[in-house]
Amino acid sequence: MRVSLPGGPPLLLIAVILACLMHATLGFDVLSPIEIATPGSEIQSTSASFSGPTPAYPGIRAKLVVADDLEGCSNPLNNAAAVSGNILIVMRGLCYFEDKADNAAAANASGLIIVNSFPGLELIGGTTGNTFNFPILMINTTFGTMLIDYARNGDVMLEFKQLPAPQNEIDELLRFKDALGGANWRPSTDSPSIVGWTPGTNPCLTLWTGVACHDFGSISAVVVTNQNVEGRLPPTLHLPHLVILSVTLEPKLVGSIPNWVGNLTELNLLDLSSCALSGSLPSSMSSLRVSLTQLDLYNNAFSGTLPDWLGSLVLLQRLSLQQNQFEGTIPESLNLLDSLGELSLSNNKLWGTIPLTPALYSLSTMDLSYNELNGTIPDTWNDPSWALVSLVLSSNYLEGSIPALPELNISLVTLQVDGNRLSEPFPDMTTMSLLTSLDLSFNLFVEVPVESLPSSLKFLYMSNNKLWTLPPSLAGATNLLSLDLSHNSLNGTDIETIGRLPYVTDNSGGLIRYDLSYNSITGINNATILLLDSVPSLISLDLSHNKLSGQLYPQVAGTPRFVSSIDLSYNELTGTLPVVFSRIPTLRTIDFSNNPMEHSDEGLLPVGYQSNKDLMVLNVTGNFSCPSIVAQNLPTTIVLDAKYYEFKLCTCNDGHRKSPDNSKYLACIKCVEGVECEGGNVTGLMRGLYPLPSQENPLMMVACSECNPEGKFPFECAEGHLDRMCARCAPGFFKQGRRCASCSPLGPLLLAGAVVLVLAAFIFFAVAFSRSNSCISIQTHEDDDKRKSRTKERVPDSPSMDRSAGQDIELSSSSSSVDIDATVLDKMEQQSSTNRIRSMRIEDYARAMATFRSEALIGIAINYYQTLSVLSKRLSLPFSLGLLLQISDFANVTASGFGLECFDSRLGNYQAQYIITILQPIGALLAGTVVYFLGKLILMVLRRELDWWKPTCWRTVLFILNFLYFPLVTVSIAVFNCTADPFSGELYMANQPYVLCSDIPLALRIVVIIVYAVGIFVAFTGLLVRYQHSQVSVRRELRKYFGFFFLQYKPLWSYLALVVLARRVLFALMNTLVDERSVILYAANMVVLLLSIMLCLFSRPYRIYTDNYLDILSNIVLMVTYSLTYTESATNALSRLSNQQAWALGDVATYLLYIVVQVIWGLTLAVTFIVVKAPRRVRGSALANSVLTLLGANDPRH
Repeated sequence: MRVSLPGGPPLLLIAVILACLMHATLGFDVLSPIEIATPGSEIQSTSASFSGPTPAYPGIRAKLVVADDLEGCSNPLNNAAAVSGNILIVMRGLCYFEDKADNAAAANASGLIIVNSFPGLELIGGTTGNTFNFPILMINTTFGTMLIDYARNGDVMLEFKQLPAPQNEIDELLRFKDALGGANWRPSTDSPSIVGWTPGTNPCLTLWTGVACHDFGSISAVVVTNQNVEGRLPPTLHLPHLVILSVTLEPKLVGSIPNWVGNLTELNLLDLSSCALSGSLPSSMSSLRVSLTQLDLYNNAFSGTLPDWLGSLVLLQRLSLQQNQFEGTIPESLNLLDSLGELSLSNNKLWGTIPLTPALYSLSTMDLSYNELNGTIPDTWNDPSWALVSLVLSSNYLEGSIPALPELNISLVTLQVDGNRLSEPFPDMTTMSLLTSLDLSFNLFVEVPVESLPSSLKFLYMSNNKLWTLPPSLAGATNLLSLDLSHNSLNGTDIETIGRLPYVTDNSGGLIRYDLSYNSITGINNATILLLDSVPSLISLDLSHNKLSGQLYPQVAGTPRFVSSIDLSYNELTGTLPVVFSRIPTLRTIDFSNNPMEHSDEGLLPVGYQSNKDLMVLNVTGNFSCPSIVAQNLPTTIVLDAKYYEFKLCTCNDGHRKSPDNSKYLACIKCVEGVECEGGNVTGLMRGLYPLPSQENPLMMVACSECNPEGKFPFECAEGHLDRMCARCAPGFFKQGRRCASCSPLGPLLLAGAVVLVLAAFIFFAVAFSRSNSCISIQTHEDDDKRKSRTKERVPDSPSMDRSAGQDIELSSSSSSVDIDATVLDKMEQQSSTNRIRSMRIEDYARAMATFRSEALIGIAINYYQTLSVLSKRLSLPFSLGLLLQISDFANVTASGFGLECFDSRLGNYQAQYIITILQPIGALLAGTVVYFLGKLILMVLRRELDWWKPTCWRTVLFILNFLYFPLVTVSIAVFNCTADPFSGELYMANQPYVLCSDIPLALRIVVIIVYAVGIFVAFTGLLVRYQHSQVSVRRELRKYFGFFFLQYKPLWSYLALVVLARRVLFALMNTLVDERSVILYAANMVVLLLSIMLCLFSRPYRIYTDNYLDILSNIVLMVTYSLTYTESATNALSRLSNQQAWALGDVATYLLYIVVQVIWGLTLAVTFIVVKAPRRVRGSALANSVLTLLGANDPRH
């Protein structure tokens, strides 16, 4: 079996092969006469592809009859009676194979043999849908003419038969299938199913998709066109009689071509195109020189140089190596392939000059495009023996000019030399009578070769050259159909010149496509109308990207018969849309876009045109769509700029909206997340989000707890909230944390109560501190005898006390003019430094312990509630609970917490609140001074002791400064935490996003943070350092004023008071400067609280043993509470994203748990403080003793 199809397209060839391989292979034997009798294994034949699957014909014996007309084309056959029941033999030619088969069937032939009229064998192709019930074969010319001669001179008997394929070849095919992933093969569109390829079946007796056999039973062809073919070619394939091997339709193979290909010495066609193979071509393929006629390896990744042995494949008729990675020069040995009809080496990396010569006299198609070839086009190609039909040399580096090729006049049809560096002089091509397509684009030509073009030319491409003048005519190119002069420098202004290109000699033909785009043609644009008049054959006219100006003629002299497309875009046309273009019946598209044409202020279209909203045109850059503009009653589409009708017919695309920034032209922008858009307008805003820069133009949505709580549009703030980010309170509301609470009608009473509460607290602390630590007892008038007769009570030694102490400390609780508490504290500090505590009076010891515990409880409570007020800002608490928290933050209470703005709206201004906050310490100092002098005056009038009053007053003032330190630091830092508006660039305060940072003078902000944040800390540090390094008398005085700050700690741990103060600064910095939604802030707060717990747990710095656990417990409660606030915030975020109230139950649970934790902890602190400060008779009760024991106050270690 041998295939010879020179010049056939690869896809068509594969289709023919596939059709043939759908049939089982049939052979025949010559039984008589004896001199030509031969077994079928010596007869080569091929089967027909058009008659349906060939059934088996075992034992068919019949006489061979020659058609009377030899070709078998007569219908009916002249000798039909003789043919009936016998085997018909005919010569190829004069009619189609199907006609010969139809005639044989009509004559009731039992078989048909076609003798090839060319050397070798070919596949018998056809397209008839008939199914013939007899075998159809082709045999070669030599054997066939011999059979015809014998059949004419006597009887020739034949027998049709089928022979099976040997088992070893079947095994080779199954291994081949496994190597290419046969288990995953899927049928292709050309093959509806995959049949066979299973053990136990024989491809020569039953159908195997893509497999054919010789008539003597050996495998002749393997064609794999299935899907999902992947893997690599097997390491061996022993099919000695294989003629066709094809693996196509883009399989996913790896590796290179194996060496066994060279062992297929009968291989006629090798097609491994588009297989993703790589490597170089194996040298073993050179052994195919006596068999291979077609080699298709295109669209792979082969590399290296083209081997010289390609020239030894002397029977090669088709060589397709394009789209690979071959490099180097083209081997001169290719000139030895005198049978080569098609050569394609395009899309490689070949360089050097072109060595090919007319010795390739059979060559009809040569494609060397898209390489790196240089030099000139060889002059040697002017050879009369060369019948070249198509020459493609595009996209190389060829220079010089096109040589004169007069000897190619009789054959050349297509010449493509675009993408090189060719220039004039241009050869005379007027005698090339078959030349129809000439591509000179992307070269260096400066003029159109009007005098050198043949009359046969139909397609002329000269875009991207250096043309600068329009030719006056194209002389004899009267059959020209397409002329492309785009992307040059043409600058003609002569209308007559434009209209005269080209001449039309008759009404039956002429130019149909004319491209003058991307030039510099100027002048009056009515050249378009002139062209339509003078070239009625025009179908497509492109004058875009020029400099045409002025107005079009209002009408066309004659009606164009064929014009379908006109492009006048990107020019300088003015005036209105001409009505003439709405009356051309053949016109389908005309483009006027990007011209400064006059437009209607009302956005109306001129008469004769209308919009078609069923066909919207997408504007990608503007994110909008506009309707097509069409002619009334005609299918003509006019491409116009939307500004022609003021964009009034356009709509924004889905998910986009109109931008209010451009009122003249439509600009649509993408709707951000949280914004609902419909019809180019904003129709909804998600709740809990604030639109920036405005709700009319929401370019960004920012989380905001009080923003648009019901998800309305237009946007609304929650009740009582106004301004940017809904952060300012409306009149009648006051700031309560992050919320704006309604002003109560009982406001005056609340304010009066607040004043009374402040005064009561002041008096309470004054009395409490004076009685606890710094008051000097009033001298009594008891006589000395009564004093001496008192029973001396002593504190029994505890295990922790030093029993080696020799003396008891005898102290009277009412010693005249003696600071009993001070004496006790002095002794305790001195002995604590040596770990020796002497026995002392129970009353004195108890009073000292009460002092330590009260100071510790007050310090723990202040730290807890002030820290809690900062960490709970994210929680939207009920009004009452939120107000209780704010009481711990005195600075905010006095500025806004009690609603001072309810009495005067000016107090709702943040600047006023800031001033009130920073003036509080000064107010405390002034109040302390006034109270001191008033108290002193009263005591003098009553003739009371005055020494205790001064330290009491100033101690209270220092205590207030310590209490205010946390909120003062927070406020002083907050004014530096500014964020820029992403659109206006203005700086707003992060915690008051409606306040510009510039509203608070920078100098004032710096002074406040230095004086308060730094100054108070430095002052307290200096007082503590002086206390630690002073004599006893000085220490007593400092303790009267300053003891509340550190007395609760052991002497060695006094400086821990500064650590606690520094922790306040750290909390203020973190929670003011870091985004409250940040996970980093949550982790940092939890780490600081955890470190506080560990410090207290391992150092136990408090004098009272159980106070350490109270401090630890307070930090644990803070951690739990903070976790609740973070969880509640996450819940709110989910609720906002879903735009539902689905999380309300989770909010309620959070609130309840929060309240329970705070109530339990508050009661613990209150009960402890009340019992410690209660009179002796109360403390002596059973209930009080139980509480004290539970809290550790009766611990013997104390």
